[in-house]
Amino acid sequence: MLFSEVFAQQRQAKSWTVQNVAQKLKVSSDTVVNWEAEKHLPNIYQLIQISDLFQISLDELIKDDSTLQRSLGEAKSWNTNYKENYKENLFARYWWLIFPILWWISWMVLELNR
Repeated sequence: MLFSEVFAQQRQAKSWTVQNVAQKLKVSSDTVVNWEAEKHLPNIYQLIQISDLFQISLDELIKDDSTLQRSLGEAKSWNTNYKENYKENLFARYWWLIFPILWWISWMVLELNR
């Protein structure tokens, strides 16, 4: 069963309106409607909140929804790639600081030699 179907089924089983669920999850009513209409997918943090709210496992929410699993997998791979390349990104952002530091050091050496 797709996430949208499980979500709608759980919401209706508890007799909650879209507005009730939106308030409990601190999202807009449009977001809830879009989840049920399969227009948008929740992120991992929202999935955890949904799981807690409906008192079901994450497995029950996403097991049969390959689109949602794929989107979560892509988000995970982006995060790991960013962490792996952190040192490279750090150097790329601050390489230009080398020149003023070298200039200051050479100026200090020249001043001390006077």
